[in-house]
Amino acid sequence: MTRTVVDPSKSIDEGQEHYFFEILDDKGRELGARLSFSTHTFVEHPSGHYITEPGEYLTFCPQATRGGKSFGACQTLRLFKTEAERIAGVEKYLADAKKRAVKQWGEA
Repeated sequence: MTRTVVDPSKSIDEGQEHYFFEILDDKGRELGARLSFSTHTFVEHPSGHYITEPGEYLTFCPQATRGGKSFGACQTLRLFKTEAERIAGVEKYLADAKKRAVKQWGEA
């Protein structure tokens, strides 16, 4: 692996999507997630903070929500080489997040 950093001149913000699980917490807030999508190009850099192969990556960064507002810590940026891989990653994240919500709060 090569030490790399994101080249900010080649980063693209692709926007956000909001998902709701139709499950309420004890305060009546609907549980869900906000996913931020972007494209980043990693380039070699001697003092880089990331260890990944140089190149362009499709990403998403999930954030839990309650009542449509951020809740808890933002999670790690997830990197994918293809759109199909990113779609599969999003689907898996949402399924797992909903499963955790059901386990804690029960079905809608």
